Amino acid sequence: MTNNNTEYSTHTALNNVNTEYSTYTTLNNILTNNVSNVLYDNKSNSINYTVNRTEFNCIPTISHRIDGRSTNEERVINITMGNESLLIRKYLETKYSKLYSTSIIIYKTIDIKKSSPDKSRLNTLCVNCNDKNIQTEIDKIFNNSKIFPDKLSLLNTQCVISIKLDIIIILDKGGLLEIITEGIFRALADINIQLKYKTELITKSVINYVQFYPVTVSCAVLKGEAIYDPSEEELLEASDRMVITYNKNIEYTDVIYWMFSGSIPYNNLKRMIYDTLCVK
Repeated sequence: MTNNNTEYSTHTALNNVNTEYSTYTTLNNILTNNVSNVLYDNKSNSINYTVNRTEFNCIPTISHRIDGRSTNEERVINITMGNESLLIRKYLETKYSKLYSTSIIIYKTIDIKKSSPDKSRLNTLCVNCNDKNIQTEIDKIFNNSKIFPDKLSLLNTQCVISIKLDIIIILDKGGLLEIITEGIFRALADINIQLKYKTELITKSVINYVQFYPVTVSCAVLKGEAIYDPSEEELLEASDRMVITYNKNIEYTDVIYWMFSGSIPYNNLKRMIYDTLCVK
């Protein structure tokens, strides 16, 4: 798949034998308190579940956001995993989506190779997006980070893994980086790989090698008040914008990526950062 505005192509089709799909068993291993409404559809061989995002510490002061949310409320993220035809159907359904929904599709390809001494540092994870601006932010969060070790050996010196994710933005109504960050983590967490070692068939879960759980939160200042997960319309009216990606697994100080544009008093910015990270 190519696009005139991008510089990448999809590596393999979704039905390639090296492409892994989630199963209900896999999903059970990654469920956390912020996941609910898990449904498994035998007919389409798909999993549908909802990620419930956090409400922040700040006191809501704007009660008339365009889509009815309070200032400290994020939108819910709905995730569907399945085969290529299922994702295409979901893509076609976005034309009927509500005005404030943002939609993406993530294709994942897994390549397993034999390890060798001259390949001690492999590009374990490669994430491509059809939006150059978002690609820059993804690179800082994922491609340049240590979400995986430099060398990901599944069976000591037997095999290493290379994972390629292609992200297609279907509809952008704000909150795009939050959805992409969550989507990438879920795509990685749902990969199980079976390897034959001597006479045994061994199953390896990629989630065991992931070194942090990245969560992205966006904040914008609108009419002097901080609002979270701003919509496309709210971003156009905002005077300031901030994006933070932090490690949900460890303490709040483990910030992976931070960006701010605007001009506000230092104490106000500090309070906004603390509220975003849910720190008192």
